[in-house]
Amino acid sequence: MEQQKQILLKQFLGLGVSMAGLESVEIGGFESYLDQVLSEAKEASKEHKVPLAGRLEKARGKYLFRRRGGE
Repeated sequence: MEQQKQILLKQFLGLGVSMAGLESVEIGGFESYLDQVLSEAKEASKEHKVPLAGRLEKARGKYLFRRRGGE
């Protein structure tokens, strides 16, 4: 599970860097930019058509399946 978390974290950070590059964020502003993106993501999560509980359950099932030797 720790390895999967590290992979997902690298992907998350890569997306953050790509988004910051798209918006011409300077190095010194990157941390506050990530804070802003996280705040926006929280709002988007609240407004998502599928409730968070359902999305989390689906994610748990996906990774539980993989830990048990599936896919």
